[in-house]
Amino acid sequence: MLQLAGELADGVLPLLFPPEHYETVEPLIRDGAARAGRDFAAFDLVACIWCSVSDDREAAERVLRDKIAYYGHALS
Repeated sequence: MLQLAGELADGVLPLLFPPEHYETVEPLIRDGAARAGRDFAAFDLVACIWCSVSDDREAAERVLRDKIAYYGHALS
């Protein structure tokens, strides 16, 4: 899928993308871009960062805990 993104897309916004995975993902996108004759430098690989803003710290943390609980299984 990431090679196809390199071939066809302008960028990728992966969900639950820890920084240590960049070294695995970036070559796949580069390969796809090269296959299609595209310049990887024009490709956007960006991080999706969750945040919660509130005057109530506990409420803000609860929102993030719920989101992590819902999507957290994808990290394993």
